[in-house]
Amino acid sequence: MTHKKSIADRVGPDRYVMILRALPWSLSAGLIAAMLLGFAAARSGSRYVVLWFAVGFVGGTLGALGAALGLSNAAGALALRTLQPDGSSTPYTFDFSQIESHVVRGDHATAATLWESAISERPGDPEVRVRAADFYTGPIAHHDRALALYREVQGLAQTPPERLLYVSQRIVDLYVGPLADKGRAIVELRRIIDRWPNSTAARFGRDALARLKAEHHGDTPR
Repeated sequence: MTHKKSIADRVGPDRYVMILRALPWSLSAGLIAAMLLGFAAARSGSRYVVLWFAVGFVGGTLGALGAALGLSNAAGALALRTLQPDGSSTPYTFDFSQIESHVVRGDHATAATLWESAISERPGDPEVRVRAADFYTGPIAHHDRALALYREVQGLAQTPPERLLYVSQRIVDLYVGPLADKGRAIVELRRIIDRWPNSTAARFGRDALARLKAEHHGDTPR
């Protein structure tokens, strides 16, 4: 048995609601149009006053309804473009929430897979690499991979200066901590001090550099 489509099936539930909302206003507009045409026909002595009244009512109602739906569509399109930009005027920002939800649940294997997919799909995105590298310095403890990603960020032209500083500090943390390479940590600290000499990071970096140099020389066999 074939189902006969209703108006809601044909135009969709959203459009059906818009029609119902616009109908009272459209009927009022149609009545005004009918009165104007009927009055004009009566003044001209036409014998078809009722016909002109009917034409005005139908035409005015349908015209007003079409205008209301058109304005609604335009407003909806503008809102959609504002809330969900297509990327032509606003840069697309990667959504980290899905990956972070796996991290919160302790599903680090899935999170790592998703991070690597994001890295492959966005070759020039420094933020994806920074966040992925931070993930690899966490419970998963893949420090060599984290270091490689931080190095990639340093080589990207799109990386903002504040992220470059952050990445440099994270590299120092890796060398001082899990990678246990004080010599390379000293090199990275010198780069931070030379590049950002007036920053807070440089001020603390000088103290850390002096301490590391003393420790490094102390570790060196005499």
